[in-house]
Amino acid sequence: MSCVASREYKVILQANQFTDRAAGVDRFWLVVRNLAEGLGLKVTGELSELVKREVVFLDTPEHDLLNTGYIVRRRVELKAGKPARTKVMLKYRSPDRYIAWGADVSTPTLKGETKFEEDIVPPFRSQFSHSTSAVVESADWTTIGDLATNFPGVDSLELSASKPLTVVNQFVAKEFVQRGAIIDFGKQDAEVALTAWYVDPDRQKQPSVVEFSFAYGEDAENFSARSALRAKKLFDGLQALTDWYDPKAITKTQFAYQFSG
Repeated sequence: MSCVASREYKVILQANQFTDRAAGVDRFWLVVRNLAEGLGLKVTGELSELVKREVVFLDTPEHDLLNTGYIVRRRVELKAGKPARTKVMLKYRSPDRYIAWGADVSTPTLKGETKFEEDIVPPFRSQFSHSTSAVVESADWTTIGDLATNFPGVDSLELSASKPLTVVNQFVAKEFVQRGAIIDFGKQDAEVALTAWYVDPDRQKQPSVVEFSFAYGEDAENFSARSALRAKKLFDGLQALTDWYDPKAITKTQFAYQFSG
């Protein structure tokens, strides 16, 4: 079995703190910096790099993929408001790392990058993901057969090749990612990101979902217990920020699948 290449810790924040997104990011980052430094961690950089994207999920009308642990995501990076790069990803998720690793997410047709990762969500629950992503000219797949041509592992679901594959709930997330900061846990350095999702950023008073995350990686899964303990203390501290952390919020994926227009 492959090693876990990265560990990503995620919390959902109170969206009403980001009615002015830039100001909210600055205020929250100051709180996080003070929290981290109070734990003896070195913090460098700011959340000054902004990436804009459009994100959709593809699935059958009955959500057969999600219901069996799979996610298909298409993400378009925007430059000057125009599509610059499209990346498609097939991911399988499970709380059991052996089951997650056993999922076939390979592609014979695309030049893909495969990852095996651990996501950690509150209060401290691990979800393992095995994924392959690839930059493509387009991913205008309309059937399960189109998906299986590029990711034949989904044939194991025994879905009809003609079954429709559509954008989930016709929802297109307008995604704003702020990044650029690093938190030093000792042996591992974690990259930090704050992601805000909108349905219509020009009309909404606040984002639909705001996620804060930090992630560190090591190809050989050579994570130290000391770094992991420091990361957990920061993660626990984030959940204690009652003015910011939203324990009742749903995740980005859940928002897309529950979106009703």
